[in-house]
Amino acid sequence: MKLFNFDHALTSPMDFKIGPFEISITKEHCSNLKLLPQRTSYQYEHDATFSRHVKKIPQNRGEFVPTAIATWSTQENIPPSVLFPSIPGPDAVYDLVILLSFLTGRRVYLEDELDWDPRRAYGERILGGQELVGFANHAWAKLPELAAGGLSDALSCLVQAAHSPDLIGWGAYASAALDSIVTSWASANGKTKFQDDTLIKTARKTIEATLLDGGVSPESAKDIVARLNNIGSPSAITKIKWFLQEFDLFSKTPTEDEMNRLRRLNLVRNAIAHSGTVRIEPTLGPEISLSVAGAVIGLSHEIAELHLARRILGIEAASTKNSTETIKRFFSEGTFRGQKVFEEKFEEYLSRLEKTWLDGGIF
Repeated sequence: MKLFNFDHALTSPMDFKIGPFEISITKEHCSNLKLLPQRTSYQYEHDATFSRHVKKIPQNRGEFVPTAIATWSTQENIPPSVLFPSIPGPDAVYDLVILLSFLTGRRVYLEDELDWDPRRAYGERILGGQELVGFANHAWAKLPELAAGGLSDALSCLVQAAHSPDLIGWGAYASAALDSIVTSWASANGKTKFQDDTLIKTARKTIEATLLDGGVSPESAKDIVARLNNIGSPSAITKIKWFLQEFDLFSKTPTEDEMNRLRRLNLVRNAIAHSGTVRIEPTLGPEISLSVAGAVIGLSHEIAELHLARRILGIEAASTKNSTETIKRFFSEGTFRGQKVFEEKFEEYLSRLEKTWLDGGIF
């Protein structure tokens, strides 16, 4: 079974196991990696005279070519899906494709899937090369735990988000994944209700009685009180804050600036969920508003991805360490992958990087 668009980043032939599958990578497969679609990138380097310069590498439409072969020799039939056991269709091959897509940032395809609409966009890599070989089988063994936590859909959403055609689609997928993860964590850790739930129930009755005494009709009073049914549960932003604090991604004693950045995360996600748009804030202007929204959506994706990779699949790699620092710095400094998202446009950020490299060799 050929695997297409599997960006394993290996430079020499190798065989390794992932669950029941044997993954075989030939010299030709390694060579095919350079044919894959590539977005615009920049190289900060020295030329032959040791002068510093920045080289822009334009995007390349690329090709969908085979980069590995997967076989299963120990079982006659393909094993059932661990991620979606109750849904007709998915099997262990589907699980393999989803896992490899998640780990490499690119959607892996089987040959018969290329006839429809393969996507060239891709996300950030979690594992590649020897790190992929070392962790992939371990991650496969953790899939039952991920599924038991109700996080199969979150994993699938993050794979789909990487090749969404626009910011809104990416935001919707990333937000759905983060919601699933935070909800799962809150349920498992008793964070779905405030501790003083009895007092809150009493408050509802008191409010209803006060409304009736004030002349509000019984029908209206009941309708008003019905809206208070959720006051015993923490708000979405409170649960996200608790979740981030649990994993040392957000300060236990946040400043007002840090809380504002957390609120921004919630505001952008809500706008996409309820109106399918990015709000343009007059104080920031259109370009900075879109830049902030892009960073917040990227941050939502990064938080969800980090949790699945590190906490559920047990991956400790350079990428998970970098993601941890990226998330912390957004809340503490207002930056996302080095960009001062509340102050500079993305083009200004690239110009700043180029200047610091050319002037001082700092990147």
